[in-house]
Amino acid sequence: MRAFLGTTLLIALAATGLMAEDKAGHALRPIKIIPHQASQTSFAEAQKWQKKLRTTKADINVIDTPLRDALQFISEQIDVPIRIDHRSLDEVGLNSDAELTLETHKLAADTLLQLLLRQISLTYRIDSTGVVVTTWDAAEANMVRRVYPVGDLINVGPQSDPDYLIDVIVTSVDTPQWEELGGPASITHFQNSLIVDHTNKAHRKVESLIARLREVKNLSSDSYATQALSAFPPDEQTADVEAKLNSVKITVDFIDLPLEDVTAFLAKTSEVPILLDKETLAEIGIATDQPINVTAKDLTLRQTLNILSQQHELSWYVIGGMIIVTSHEEAERELEIRLYPVRDLVWHGLSVSDPKLRTQLWEVTRSASQENDHPLGRTNLNSNVLPEMPDYDNLTKSITSSVRPEWWEELGGPGSIANYPLCDCLVVQQTREVHEEIAELLAEIRSQQNPTDKTKLAQQIEKLGQEVLTVRYMPSQITDTPSDLTREDFQAIGRQMQQLIEPDSWRDDTHFILATQGGLIVRHERNTQEKIAKLLDQIGIGLPVPAKNKRDTGTDKSQTPATQEPGGMGSSFTPPQDGQQGGFF
Repeated sequence: MRAFLGTTLLIALAATGLMAEDKAGHALRPIKIIPHQASQTSFAEAQKWQKKLRTTKADINVIDTPLRDALQFISEQIDVPIRIDHRSLDEVGLNSDAELTLETHKLAADTLLQLLLRQISLTYRIDSTGVVVTTWDAAEANMVRRVYPVGDLINVGPQSDPDYLIDVIVTSVDTPQWEELGGPASITHFQNSLIVDHTNKAHRKVESLIARLREVKNLSSDSYATQALSAFPPDEQTADVEAKLNSVKITVDFIDLPLEDVTAFLAKTSEVPILLDKETLAEIGIATDQPINVTAKDLTLRQTLNILSQQHELSWYVIGGMIIVTSHEEAERELEIRLYPVRDLVWHGLSVSDPKLRTQLWEVTRSASQENDHPLGRTNLNSNVLPEMPDYDNLTKSITSSVRPEWWEELGGPGSIANYPLCDCLVVQQTREVHEEIAELLAEIRSQQNPTDKTKLAQQIEKLGQEVLTVRYMPSQITDTPSDLTREDFQAIGRQMQQLIEPDSWRDDTHFILATQGGLIVRHERNTQEKIAKLLDQIGIGLPVPAKNKRDTGTDKSQTPATQEPGGMGSSFTPPQDGQQGGFF
């Protein structure tokens, strides 16, 4: 123990000297680097092509046209080089003569390529030379590495560890492809950045997700916008379509009208491109000339499409400024990632902007909500009284149990849900239909919500903090190596704690520290126990021993610890004798 304290003192003295030297301008200075020009140029070129694909729109009208000719037509329109990875195509029995049919107008180039290539199960990747059309296997074998600065998303507030952000990304973006699940993609962090190796398509999702997290994080509580934000497909490509889905009103009376004529009418009336996924529909026995019977009056385009889908076993989704009408199975493969702002729900209607206060509320209500696995956890004093803040667990359970439970990954479905407390949001990967139901559920919950009374909450927390607990602390809880600390060492630690933490409070004989061969037994108010637990954890002594759902009530101080139920003890113990009172031994 003396060696540990001595090392700490040396570190402190060394740090003081270092800072003094720095003030003289000799110790700490920024390093001025000379960038590797070739590496920077390669990355910049790839970024340039990526941006062009997202922002440039193109037309195409090809019928049974060879792949090479269709690609050349697109390349000339958008001024981006496009080449074919012939070797990878040979491996799957394809070549540049494969025929394609597609007609679209003013569609983002990246979406156009995706729709064109999906007809023959191909994809593309981007490098410094431009666009490379290839197979899915080849694309996954040529992962693209990118570094994302995320310091503003990991360094503030509770649960701000970079691994927490990584979990959100892995849960929400192309989940099966990450190495944790046996895939080729990887993600790690270095200082304030994430390093991601994945496909171009996945990078578009990661980039958009991070941008949306920043946007949600900065929402003002004074006028808190609760509408979900789309991370994929990106809002800038779908905003116009989403607006028309909710604003364009349509009256129809289709009687035995062919499906392709129905979609053509809806596209012309709404001025939104609608594409029939003919190949996929043919696989489930639906032809483009299938007769459709739908009657609707003064409904939105969204409502009309939903009625059409429900009556004829169809589905639809939005991608890159276009509506795709397809099968339910295909729609499930095109999952959308949306961020739901839920600050008002998880903080019980209160605006808690100060990072320090958020952390304090998170810590006190988190420990107070845990039944058995935290020695400073739930007691009869706070059970079912103190709300958990932020309350993501209950909100998440409400969504996954109420909105199509079988569509969530826990029950084998395609969807996932994660929370990111720093940004006060839920990140959900689901089908369009499920997203619409989630939005309806959250709107209904908000209509019934009343903000928590902040004065009452403060009184509850104050009362909880004054509750007297008896807690045991043991070094063996955090290491497999037996502790070499003796009872005398624990006595010395106990005396130091009494001098550092609430020194006057130990004069009360109901508060004490008892040293044992294996650790410390401490009886004090909850607020003081929290300080003790933090201090012992910081110096490596250990964390409190989990209790067995037993706590002192603190309501009758005439009781000795031996006659009460010892919180955090796991068994009864002998209290200090008369001559050992006065706060310690």
